[in-house]
Amino acid sequence: MKFAIATLTASVALLGITRFSGVVTTRPTLDILVIAVLAITTLAVFYLVDSRRKKGAMDFTQVYLITVVAKILVYGIFVVVVIIADRPNATPNAVFFLIGYFLFTILEVIFLYRGSLKQ
Repeated sequence: MKFAIATLTASVALLGITRFSGVVTTRPTLDILVIAVLAITTLAVFYLVDSRRKKGAMDFTQVYLITVVAKILVYGIFVVVVIIADRPNATPNAVFFLIGYFLFTILEVIFLYRGSLKQ
């Protein structure tokens, strides 16, 4: 549950920085879609991998690495679709996606690492 709250907080913070701060000069047009895709897939992958870790499965590392490869492939396709859907704003959308991807991946790794220390 803590991870879901942290993911929601990160989503709101990312959206707030994009929409309401003066930091972003060229706002991505598909920011809500990008955040939704990243948050949902990160939550799904985290709970899948974390359930394997909690069961004490020996294949935890393999499952995590497979999910990383799957995310890279799925996200690659997603970014291509985003770029094709909005060519004039391809750069802000792609950069925003990368920033979000790194943020959610760091969040996921921190929670998985903290969970593994408890065992």
